[in-house]
Amino acid sequence: MKRCLAVVMALCLALQLTGCGKGKPQKGGQSASKVAMKTVSLQGITYQVPEEWAQQAGETGYWHYPSSDKTAGLLNVNYMEADLSVATSENALKLGYELAFQGVQGSADNFRLDKKEYVDLAGKLAMKVTYTQTIGGRGPYTTVVYLLADVDSDIMYFLIFIMNDELAKIMNPAIDPIVNSVQFHR
Repeated sequence: MKRCLAVVMALCLALQLTGCGKGKPQKGGQSASKVAMKTVSLQGITYQVPEEWAQQAGETGYWHYPSSDKTAGLLNVNYMEADLSVATSENALKLGYELAFQGVQGSADNFRLDKKEYVDLAGKLAMKVTYTQTIGGRGPYTTVVYLLADVDSDIMYFLIFIMNDELAKIMNPAIDPIVNSVQFHR
């Protein structure tokens, strides 16, 4: 089931990246700390993104585009409900992250792992993975994925930043402010 969901997510990303025309990056994304941010709510969390980024609602999350060229990259924040009752320890949670990421990795074309680490995100243990991939024959794209589990609510969150080399100049400075803005709400 998780692998199936990961494949569906990857296909959605591929369609989003290959289905749209070219454009220029939206201004103001150069320094995320100096741009106005808007707060987005999603199934128990909030996070902030630059106001000028276009936003599109999906079934289980949001797509955010820092450029009018949607093939250049995006941020996808989504969630899935999952039975996380077995994540009773840090090691069990890490194993859950590894299994969830295997599905993501298995659906990536020309996957090349750059770095995998465990980080604190919103006061919880999260997994951060940076890798390169091609999507729909385009790329390479640098991809930064954060997997974050809310064990109490049985929800797994994904923050997926995908960018080509040009868009990385805009998105890389925005990643930390976006990730650091994530908060849980009950």
